[in-house]
This record gives sequence, structure tokens and C-alpha cells, in this order.
Amino acid sequence: MNLVTLPQNSEFGLFASCPKGLAYALEAELKELGVEHTHALIAGVNFRASLPVLYRVLLWTRIANRVGLQVCDEKVDSLDALYQAVHRCDWPALFNVGCSIAVEFSGITAYLDNTAFGAMKVKDAIVDRFRAATGQRPSVDRKSADMVIMARLSKGRLSLVLDLAGDSLHKRGYRTGTGAAPLKENLAAGLVRLAGWPQRFEAAASFVDPMCGSGTLLIEAAMVATDKAPGLLRSGWSVERWSAHDAACWQDVRDEAERRFELGKQQCKQRFFGFDQDAEVIHRAWLNIQHAGFDKLIHVERKAVAELARFERMQPGLVLTNPPYGERLGEVRQLQGLYQSLGLQLHQHFAGWKAAIFTGNVDLGKALGWHSHKQYKLYNGAIESQLILIDLDESNRKRSATESDVQSWLRRPGTLQVFSPERAQMLRNRLLKNLKALRKWAQREHVSCYRLYDADMPEFALAIDLYTDQSGKEWLHVQEYAAPKSVDPRAASERLREALSVTLETLDVPLERCALK
Repeated sequence: MNLVTLPQNSEFGLFASCPKGLAYALEAELKELGVEHTHALIAGVNFRASLPVLYRVLLWTRIANRVGLQVCDEKVDSLDALYQAVHRCDWPALFNVGCSIAVEFSGITAYLDNTAFGAMKVKDAIVDRFRAATGQRPSVDRKSADMVIMARLSKGRLSLVLDLAGDSLHKRGYRTGTGAAPLKENLAAGLVRLAGWPQRFEAAASFVDPMCGSGTLLIEAAMVATDKAPGLLRSGWSVERWSAHDAACWQDVRDEAERRFELGKQQCKQRFFGFDQDAEVIHRAWLNIQHAGFDKLIHVERKAVAELARFERMQPGLVLTNPPYGERLGEVRQLQGLYQSLGLQLHQHFAGWKAAIFTGNVDLGKALGWHSHKQYKLYNGAIESQLILIDLDESNRKRSATESDVQSWLRRPGTLQVFSPERAQMLRNRLLKNLKALRKWAQREHVSCYRLYDADMPEFALAIDLYTDQSGKEWLHVQEYAAPKSVDPRAASERLREALSVTLETLDVPLERCALK
């Protein structure tokens, strides 16, 4: 099939590429944008659309990498057949000879085992067609071409697509800096969509990323919540140099997007919170957030995962994050503690929320200590990854994790601290008083287990049981009562850490003989 001639009807044959694993999500998005005829492939979607719908797709798609006009889909069986197929396409009818071009070629076969040579053959055929028709040839610019032709050779067929975006659509224009291993914007948008944000949440729900890096997930989530078209900050659109381009229609679509964003910002009730332990990374995230126009919606600050807690102004919503996953065995082992800590913080502070964890290591995902209700197999570039969806209900907490990750947190350096010496001394005095009254009684009555403290002071809502084993060693079993919603989670966490520090010191019980629940 040769699609050289521009359609006389109102629709064009088009192709949108996307990260592997997101084709069906992209297909659903295209239908929401008004596309009626779609066909999902492994890493993209074939579709047909009128000019206004095409413009809407270009400006509004959050998931696609590229959107282009299907120029040719033809069977070829030799280098000469490939050249002739390209040469038959009416390139001068698609764009002006003054436009610079570049060819991106993929696929090899028995007669063509070098993609650079394949790109050269396609380029030669395009240039020769222009020269035959106009007496002139377009220039080649591999870095910043006006028109990019994507050529793919697969299973004996040559596909040619004229890119109408000008560059990958994941480049929104808001990134001023990134941290290590940044998540591409369109993949982040795909994760946001698969996690159900914001459709499955309350109007005032909160979005939290505990390891936000450069802020990509936060920004993409805010863009959806405020109805901001991801292409609004972009420039250099190749579609503007396409022969079928309608400048007035394109401007109408852009104007509508501007109006929708202004209204969306006014109506948005969701709030967004991001944390990272690296202050420099937080600084870069804040610059990106400001550039994207969300400095009044998104709050970021330096905070390690072990310090994660709910703010009073956070409303139940979604925790979505992309933790590091490591590439070497030693890194993976070190990261197990990070995932366990994240799972614990979700358990202690985000009950009733939903979580979505994107990781390139499935085993690390298991270290979270939660049962998931849905997993998506995706790819972060060439890395096979998984998006894990979790309902943060007590019934979904893995029983084996309840003990292991609490003890891991308890043993982490910096957990046990005294934040208020006066308050700590009050607890120390109470413990010594209770111990003096109960220890002699326990010895006389041959009692080896008794409750030493049971929320005696409002500041420390704990039940502390003291056990003595057959060898005479003492053990502690500490349980924390759930704090009322009116109590600041950060303050509650500090009091727990302080109480544990004071209790272990006062009773002279080593950390390894203390169990916390």
C-alpha cells in the first residue's frame, strides 16, 4: 500500500509511537481525544484522524513519543526495491524543498544489515525525488532537521512515517535539570494514568512522591489535574511546515488549550507533595516545577524515606514513586532496606490511601511487604519494569513484613533520638517509679512477664511489657497505640523514637531484645 497522495477526504493515516507496554493506554487516550479508528501495536498505535483531531492529539497526548503521517507501507525485497518505494512517494507534495531533513532508520534484513546505510538509501531516494521534481534538493541536518522521516524495515515491509512533532513528545519544555536516571515525561504520564490519577480519587485528594527526583511524576500528575496540555510549552513543531497544515485551525486548538489550563488551575483542589533526601535534587525539582507553572500547587522538601509522614493538610489520595532499583548485586542488597522502609512508612502513615510503585527490580518490589492487586509489565527504555498497584489497607499488609520491616526501622542509625530532654526525663521518672513498684512484686510472685507502662502519660501512647527468659535476661515488647487524626504524624513519630530511646536506656535492655509493634 502506497500512501503518497494526500487524502482527499477529511482523514489522514497516522501512527503514534510510545514506550513499550503503554500501547493500550495510548489507544485509550487517543479515543478520549476524538480518534475513532485505532489499531494498537507493540509500541504504538495506527490511527486515522481529521486535521483538527490530529492537532488535538499532537498538543494533548501525554503518552506518545512521536506522531506522524503514514507515507508508505510497502513490501520490499532488495535494496533497489527499497529505494524505488521511497522514490515513488511524492515528497515535494508533503513539504517544501527548503526544509532540512533527517532519516531515522530501524530494522535489518539479509540484504541490509546496517541501519546507517539504510538511512542513507532512504535519504538518497528522497533527495533524488526532489531534484527530479524541482531541480533542487533539501539539505540534511541530523541534529535539528525541519522534517524527520522515520523508516522501519520489518518482516519484508518498509514503513515510512513523516514526523509531525519535530522532536520526541516526551520533551515538554519544562525540564531545566534532572537528577540521576530521570524518568521520561511520557512514561511518567503513563504511570500516572495507570495508577488512576485523578479520576479514581476525591476532588481534594493529595498526590505524594517520596522519592521525587527532578519532580517529573509530580508535574505530570499536576498537568492532568489542571487540564494542562503537555505540548503547550513546546515549539518548533514540524506540523507547521507540512503542506497540509492549517495555521488558523492549529491556533484555535492551542487557544482552547490555554483557556482550559487557566480554568483548570482555578478549579484544581488537589495538592502535590514531593520529597527527596538530596537537597540539590530538590532544588532542580523546584526549578522544573516553577517552569511548568505549578509552584502554587506542588510542595517539595528534603526528607529521607525513613522520615516520611503525612502532613495535616494532606488528604487521602495516591502515593506514586519510582525508587532506585540498582544494577549490581551489592546495590540491590543495600536497596532492600530502602524498600522495606518505604513499605513501613506507608503502613504507619498512609492507611486508606492507594500506592503505585514503579521499579525495574521485581524482587525489590516484594520487599515493600504489601500484597498488590494489579501489576503492569512496562519498559523504562530497554529495562523491563513493573508498576505495582496497592490498596493500603491492613488486610493487604504481608504478615511476614509486619515484624521484619519494623525491626529494620528500629535498628536504623538515627531512629532513636531524644527531641525534648524535659519530656524524656518525665518518661524516665515514670518508668523508674513503675519498675520500683512492680519488680519486687514480680520476683516474689514468680511472675516473668508484666506490663510496666500502659499509656500512663498522654505524650507517650505506648504499652510496654517486660519479659524475663529462663536465663534471667529481660526482653521488651513495645506496642504503639494509633494516634488520633488530630495529632501531627511527624510529632507522633518523634515521640515514639524518643520513648524507645529512653526505655531502652532506662531499663538497660539492648536493642536486639526489643520487639516493636
